[in-house]
Amino acid sequence: MLRTITHPAEGNAPVYDPLGVRLRGLEMTRLETFVDASFAFSVTMLALSPDRIPTSFQEMYDLLRGIPAFLFSLGILMLFWNSHVVFSRRFGLEDRPIKLLSILYIAAMLIYVYPLKFMSTAFFGYYFPILRTPDFLKAGTSNDLASIFIAMAAGFVVISILNALMYVHAHRRRRELALTEHERRVSRCEITNSLLYAGIGVLSILLAIVFRNGIAVISAGFVYALLGVVIPVYWVRFGPTNEQIRDATGG
Repeated sequence: MLRTITHPAEGNAPVYDPLGVRLRGLEMTRLETFVDASFAFSVTMLALSPDRIPTSFQEMYDLLRGIPAFLFSLGILMLFWNSHVVFSRRFGLEDRPIKLLSILYIAAMLIYVYPLKFMSTAFFGYYFPILRTPDFLKAGTSNDLASIFIAMAAGFVVISILNALMYVHAHRRRRELALTEHERRVSRCEITNSLLYAGIGVLSILLAIVFRNGIAVISAGFVYALLGVVIPVYWVRFGPTNEQIRDATGG
């Protein structure tokens, strides 16, 4: 069943997002609150010093060296958090499939946060020596690095696919949600967008497997830079134009 969808008050104009999709879920639900709380806990797990306050200059220096990795990891988490928020605001769905997908979304995120933080710390420490801590990668092989790349990419792929499945479910209920043709098109674009994310994650896994015994394994990390090219090009080529958005929102 659909949860109660929040409609604009009589006499008030509908509310739209920047892509021209009417916002049907304008009120926070218990599910959204739970998801937000879980993301907040994930951020706590990323914290610079989650167990205790530094008690020496060396510990404080080590904490400060972790700031770039923390901010980078936080940015990735916020990217996925925002995707869930946008979906909830657009469709206001809280039926069984969405509850299940949201729970799986949370579980994947709580697992993904560990390899994400580890690889972020390793990346900044390797390429910026000033950010290295005394115990920076004291042991390990390229095979170990490949394993972490695979774990991180697997989480990235799972989260991306779950995001796509939520939009697939909303598209299936397009009649009950009274989605316009424009909104259906945006939903299809969002599905493809998430699958592109998943595709880059799969490519990272393949590179980690192929190059797991050599220095070229780092290509499994740099491949994510493709998202900065592929995603904007996709939305420019296939996403809604400004004219279509104006038509959908009545100007």
